[in-house]
Amino acid sequence: MQGAGTRIDCGIIKMRRLVLGMGAALCFFVVGSHESVRALERLKVDFNYVKERARQLSESPHGQAGTDIPEFMRNLDYHAYREIRAENAKGLWADEDLPFRVTFSPPGYIYSYAVTIHEFTATHVQQVPFAPHFFDFGNQQELAARIPPSMGYAGFHVFYPLNRINETEEVAVFLGSNYFRVVGRGTRFGISARGLAIDTTAGEEEFPVFREFWLGKPQREAENLIIYALLDGPSVTGAYRFKIIPGHVTEVDVQMTLYLRKAVRQIGIAPFSSMFYFNENSLHKPPDYRPRVHDSDGLLIRRPDGAYVWQPLINPSDRLVSIFRFDQPVAFGLSQRNRKFANYQDIDQSYQRRPSAWVEPGGDWGPGSVVLYTFGVDSETDDNVVAFWQPREPLPVGTPVSFAYTLMYSLEQRASSGYVTATRVGGPVLRNDLHQYIVDFDGGELRRLEAVDHLQAVVRASNGIRLEKPIVVKNSFQGGWRLITQFSIVDESLQKGRLTAYLTHKGQRMTETWSYVWTKERQFPPIPQQQIYGTKPTGE
Repeated sequence: MQGAGTRIDCGIIKMRRLVLGMGAALCFFVVGSHESVRALERLKVDFNYVKERARQLSESPHGQAGTDIPEFMRNLDYHAYREIRAENAKGLWADEDLPFRVTFSPPGYIYSYAVTIHEFTATHVQQVPFAPHFFDFGNQQELAARIPPSMGYAGFHVFYPLNRINETEEVAVFLGSNYFRVVGRGTRFGISARGLAIDTTAGEEEFPVFREFWLGKPQREAENLIIYALLDGPSVTGAYRFKIIPGHVTEVDVQMTLYLRKAVRQIGIAPFSSMFYFNENSLHKPPDYRPRVHDSDGLLIRRPDGAYVWQPLINPSDRLVSIFRFDQPVAFGLSQRNRKFANYQDIDQSYQRRPSAWVEPGGDWGPGSVVLYTFGVDSETDDNVVAFWQPREPLPVGTPVSFAYTLMYSLEQRASSGYVTATRVGGPVLRNDLHQYIVDFDGGELRRLEAVDHLQAVVRASNGIRLEKPIVVKNSFQGGWRLITQFSIVDESLQKGRLTAYLTHKGQRMTETWSYVWTKERQFPPIPQQQIYGTKPTGE
């Protein structure tokens, strides 16, 4: 190609091509026009570059994030939008024998704006214009000719040979607001991460968006992919660096610098969003053939002393906020612990393969809290669980604030040697005011102990709850141990309360701490006496 005295060879700078079929290829940009000079630029893109962009953006009033899209794309309904599918054999780097490749999602339907996406190398950067050849439009081929190249994309999908050497699979997707999802080996998409959460439990929630991305072109033997993103919202701008390392445990190293335009009441760092519909600890289950339905079943926290806290998720009748305060940052995540298909019975959704997600803080975040927010849903289609780290002190306006952390996605179990495998809720039992929770623990150390070793339970409850003497028994059928704790509500005005418990042997802690929230709505008719655990039938 040649124009205006400038020659650029696709093979030299390795500009990617659109495979059009029959061996033909087309470079994205025609050099020689004024637009192409802007498209291809000699520029070093790094974290400092994106931070400067975020700083400059923060000094101007917030405007529309992303590029407006034609009305005919905004008016697409669900079925029409679903007909537009990315061609898996095409996309960024698809024909260059690189370990990573990228496909795109078109704007339209609920994705009412388009983001700008660039490719960069060590010396150059260029925008990726909208390419109809990347998509199969199904019965809507007329749309391909109407979409302007300047429109951009709604988001993108990252592919890598995660489970098979010669077959690329989707490992990450950045699509919508500031959401992204990642999988590890053997898992399928479930839990979502976010770049930032603002005022999630403190009023009307704000959703800043990733308005611009820079995708680093990988080397042929690369085992990671670098992505930069520019965040923009009414209250904040931000620069992000994502280093995606696919594997058995897929890691995402995150660096972020925020610039607040104005004060906010609540900032959530490293936020997750997930779905919990029901499982064995749900008193009021829908008429569903499946024993449980959820992307995550509990919040796990590793305290500064190394001990773990496990809070099973619930689908509450009202908003429910749990706050765990610490003087220094802690690791935390939302986990999917139950990995047996028999406990889900859903062939299509395969909930047993949803990844657990874990956050390891980098550097000193200062004091703060792990916040868990849940609210009630009537179906499995909506996320109703949010978890994040909230700094104790408000972030300053006009001064950059940085955080670093690593996200980890896998099937693996993260916990101490003794961990909770199930929580079963019962009550009232025998009397209208007596409730019981059945908590199963398992783990290597616990399995080596026999019934004669007599484990003890340390059980505590918040004010307004009176505990009965706990019972701890060896589960000879499964090898673990079972805790039966019974309690009554002595404060009639109490709407919710917390119970915690862990097992000990000869004064040594053997398990993580089980933490559970009782809510007033969890009531049902008394259970007959013979069904109370540890009580023999009276007979006739």
